[in-house]
Amino acid sequence: MQEFLFYQDKKHLIPEQKPIFAPNQKKSTEEEEKGDASTDGSAFSQTGMSKTGRGFMTKNKFASDMGVSAPKLIPKPSKLNEFSEESLQKSFDQMSAGYEEQYIEAGFPPKICSTIINKLDNSDNKLKVNILDIGCGKGYLGQYLKEEGYLRTTGMDCSNNLLELAKDKNSYYQLERRVFGQKDTVITDEMKEKFDFVSAASILNNDGYDIKIFKNMIECCKTNGFIVFATKLDFHQKNQYEPEIKQLEETGFWQFTSEHSFYRYDKLCDKVGKFSTKLVKVLCYQKIDRSKWLAEQAVLNKMKEDALLAKKLKE
Repeated sequence: MQEFLFYQDKKHLIPEQKPIFAPNQKKSTEEEEKGDASTDGSAFSQTGMSKTGRGFMTKNKFASDMGVSAPKLIPKPSKLNEFSEESLQKSFDQMSAGYEEQYIEAGFPPKICSTIINKLDNSDNKLKVNILDIGCGKGYLGQYLKEEGYLRTTGMDCSNNLLELAKDKNSYYQLERRVFGQKDTVITDEMKEKFDFVSAASILNNDGYDIKIFKNMIECCKTNGFIVFATKLDFHQKNQYEPEIKQLEETGFWQFTSEHSFYRYDKLCDKVGKFSTKLVKVLCYQKIDRSKWLAEQAVLNKMKEDALLAKKLKE
């Protein structure tokens, strides 16, 4: 680990620079005397730094009576901000170490969705809960669900590259390339009514979807299961998919459970560009038994017709 020494003004830190000498080679008497000449007890002269602490001094003089040429020293940076590929990579590693945590704290839809699923789940055994992550991307939702104790999460995405990244998280029971929400999308029999929870934490932020993608979610979800998704907001902060969602509710596919609104990136210091504060809405709907709903609607309609007929007869 590098040692750091203060400048005299104690406003900056710079790494200690030490020259590399050839094996079994000693510094000249002149150099030793120079190194011991410090009267204030500082380490500046011994470490090759100028006494003002404003630059570097290189020690290239060696004893001439040793009969050997002076070895080449490792080059020292001419400027404090000089960097190499290695130092640049180290800086990126340090910045990225807390990257994910920063954005989770700032409001991260996959984390919010996993929290909602955990709150809604009333099962006795999380290991038996089947969850579908549509548009799983890099696998954040699967990772958070695993941390909560859910080990039967299936991730699906249209990108093979993203599926490979999700695989590295080792959080999914199964990963599969599949496209949702398109005209030719077919939900196979083995996927129908299979999942206790269906989640779409980010896929709806992409344009080009309509009511088809919501029907795909409903088909995969068990009756009385939950569908949790972050919806897309328009310029006026209105739910862009509200007409489709309302239509499915009015025709007996699902019923509203809850809505969770929060501001993404609101805790970041630099709220600019793509990281400017953004309102996010996560909605939750419960799939209902549509055949039962249709039967109830038939009874209600029959009652209305009988009431109208009775009214006409009285008139």
